This record gives sequence, structure tokens and C-alpha cells, in this order.
Amino acid sequence: HHEYPGRLRQMVDRCLGHCTPEEGSCVNQALIGRGDPAAVLLEQVTLHGSSVLALGWHGAMSAGHALVLKRLLEQVECALLLVRGSERSTARLKVGEEIDG
Repeated sequence: HHEYPGRLRQMVDRCLGHCTPEEGSCVNQALIGRGDPAAVLLEQVTLHGSSVLALGWHGAMSAGHALVLKRLLEQVECALLLVRGSERSTARLKVGEEIDG
């Protein structure tokens, strides 16, 4: 159990590999849930009284795909910000002092 914080940090770092260290530092909590991802996200939105759920996504909307996204679109009771990544994208997340500049 004493290794979990370090392993969670490594997992976050791997998931945010395309981000700068400053961008990655915006992540202040990691949640590991069991079961249906959409149900876990919907539960967290309700638990925290969230006004927006930001979701990174890639893929297709064809039949049998994007099932979590489709369920969230139908059931989430707050705004849903969908960020679709592109390998060719040069968009960057502004954090810290960049926001004011």
C-alpha cells in the first residue's frame, strides 16, 4: 500500500505524456474506480456537485463504439466538455500564468 501514491503519479504522468510538466501539475487527484466507467463518472459528478465534466476522447461514433460517451451524453446532468484529441493538433492547455497573459 505504501507504493500506491508513487504508482498513481506514474500512471498520471504516462497518461499526460504529451503535456508539459506545468500542464500535468493541474491534476491534483486520481480516482481508481471499479465497474462501468460511465456509472463511476456519473456518480462522481453527483457526489461533487460538478457543473462540468471534461472528457478527453478519440475514436468513432459508429455502432458499438463510444458507449461510455453516448451514455454520458444521455444521462449526465451537467455540462459535458468533450475534448477530441488529434495527433496533428497543436492546441495546448493554458495553465498558470499563461491564462492571464
